[in-house]
Amino acid sequence: MSRRRDADEEKGYRVLVEVDGVVHDLAVGEGRQTARWLALVAQRRGLAMRSHGSSSATGKFLGSNKPTRLSIDGVEILPQTKVRDVLLALGYREDPAARDATAPLLPPDPDDEPKVLRVGGQAPSPRKRSDGGLATTLWEDAAFGHSRSSRNKLVKRREEEEKKEKEARKAEQQRLAAVEIQRHRKLVSTFFIDMDDTTAATATLEREWPALRLHELLHGAEAVGDAARIKELFLEHFLDISDMFKHFSGGGGGSRTDEMDVNEWCQFAMGMPFGMVNFARDAAKLQEIFREAAALGADDSKADDSSTMTRMEYLEALLRLALWKYGREPNAPPRPGQLPPFAALEKLFMTFIIPGIRQLGIGDLREVMKQPEVRAVILESFKPLQKVFHHYCRAEFDPEENRKRLIRAQTAGRLAAPPTAPKANATSMSLGEFLKAMMDSGFHEQKDGSRLSVKDMRIVFAGSQSDDIEGVSAALDDGAAGGAGGEGGE
Repeated sequence: MSRRRDADEEKGYRVLVEVDGVVHDLAVGEGRQTARWLALVAQRRGLAMRSHGSSSATGKFLGSNKPTRLSIDGVEILPQTKVRDVLLALGYREDPAARDATAPLLPPDPDDEPKVLRVGGQAPSPRKRSDGGLATTLWEDAAFGHSRSSRNKLVKRREEEEKKEKEARKAEQQRLAAVEIQRHRKLVSTFFIDMDDTTAATATLEREWPALRLHELLHGAEAVGDAARIKELFLEHFLDISDMFKHFSGGGGGSRTDEMDVNEWCQFAMGMPFGMVNFARDAAKLQEIFREAAALGADDSKADDSSTMTRMEYLEALLRLALWKYGREPNAPPRPGQLPPFAALEKLFMTFIIPGIRQLGIGDLREVMKQPEVRAVILESFKPLQKVFHHYCRAEFDPEENRKRLIRAQTAGRLAAPPTAPKANATSMSLGEFLKAMMDSGFHEQKDGSRLSVKDMRIVFAGSQSDDIEGVSAALDDGAAGGAGGEGGE
């Protein structure tokens, strides 16, 4: 801090105060102000200079009660110290001819290097108005000598800038909301992409078709032509057949809903229109067809009533059923009135399978989901449904992690502890988690039958599987949840 006498002011003093690297020239009169007042004035002036983009400012200011840390060459000054005392500490001395309080101080030795009072800490933040804008103060006006009109212009300019910023923020929020809605619409469409997409169905059937053992079922010159026509017939009704497979594999009570056991196969046969099979007479034959089709897996010699059928094995079972009923079974002698393989399968489809699908209402979900009102409801409730999904995705233990824990425990020769590892993957929902979510939500059947039974819930879960389409999981990974097979649902 250094002192400078004004030529036109006998007892007025000015001091230099540095704050944030900027030195301010302040008038202190007779030096009766406190060091705190001096530091706060310098801080506010620095703030005003930054706000207005000015490099210098002059003027007189009011004081403040906010604490501030001050120091001179590393020596801290108490905030309540008078400016006059600070000047004395800097080497100024009182005029011995006049020792009253208003007497001017004599300057220090000219050889002494002038010192600057340094103000540490953070400059005070500008005050905000109730509407969020910056509030101008009298000391800002005094600092730059604003008139009332210039001050009003400044306030108006600030309000306009704030309005533009607010509109820009609002526009950005609207844009992000629109992007989010578009993403949700895409995901909602992805959930049901396999419902009427014959292109996707063709790709799925082409991918799985080599597993079908037509060479064991077809013989003679008819084999080549019938194989292509059988494939076309399966493809034509592939969506309905898949829905029927999910319906009976989900409603049978087995541990998985993406595979069909022997009881579910028999329930399917009995669920078709009257005349396809007589269960009391044909039960053994149905079980034999099941075992033959289920042997499509890795170990053909061990298929029994405890095995399960995949969807392609189910297609083979339908073909074996058609050959038994209307055509010629493998390794069986010809019989009168037998039909070629394709004709037998087509008759089974048109007489029993397709009417049975319509009768049971299997596949109606595809028609419902075509309605824009239904998709609009799902889209509107997308976020809450997503939160519920993620909540129940961790309702069970991780089976893979618990299997590893059991192996480690058996290797160590001790019993395994109860499974406690939570699922690491929260992007798929198991059947048990789905049932828990439905029951917690109040969908379980009541005494008056106004709700869903466990069988109904299993059918819903099985019907929601999207294991048909390649790329669905990639779309779901973009923010939605879903899965395939017995461990996933949508």
